[in-house]
Amino acid sequence: MEVEKYLQVASLLSRSNNRVSMEYLSHLEESLASARAQLETFTQRCRQLEETQQNMAAAACQEDPDEADSANQLFKNLYNESK
Repeated sequence: MEVEKYLQVASLLSRSNNRVSMEYLSHLEESLASARAQLETFTQRCRQLEETQQNMAAAACQEDPDEADSANQLFKNLYNESK
């Protein structure tokens, strides 16, 4: 009889550990999904900043060489603000 009780307790503990493991796995999957979403957002932001820099630099080079320096400085400021 006592052996059966130990087996029942062991079975309950095993089920409990499996449930905790599944909850932990679910939490990890949610964290990974969140990290992927943040990475996608940051990637899009970097692309936008690069496009802005290229457009501003191209326009500035056509107008005035001093404007190119201003465009580069503006890009640096935008980049620093995005950090």
